[in-house]
Amino acid sequence: MDTSRLPKSPIPPVIAVRQHFERPRVNDLAAATSAALARVIPDASRVRGQVIGLTAPSRGIRDIGPVLHHLVQQLRAYGAVPRVLTAMGT
Repeated sequence: MDTSRLPKSPIPPVIAVRQHFERPRVNDLAAATSAALARVIPDASRVRGQVIGLTAPSRGIRDIGPVLHHLVQQLRAYGAVPRVLTAMGT
């Protein structure tokens, strides 16, 4: 964008930028969630009896509800006590 013809101002010129992010699809959400949890907690006995907080964003992640539901079920199966925490605002 040629900004040479714009009036001089103490405010720098602004240009529009577009970003495109990949949106990979997961066919088996439960299996993908279990695999990710197994990478984070490879030894389930270490969390037995522990309270574990799961943060939950208010927007931006498709199917966050089913993901959290499966995480809660899996953590309970590990013997942990999961708690879902909201993560709103800044």
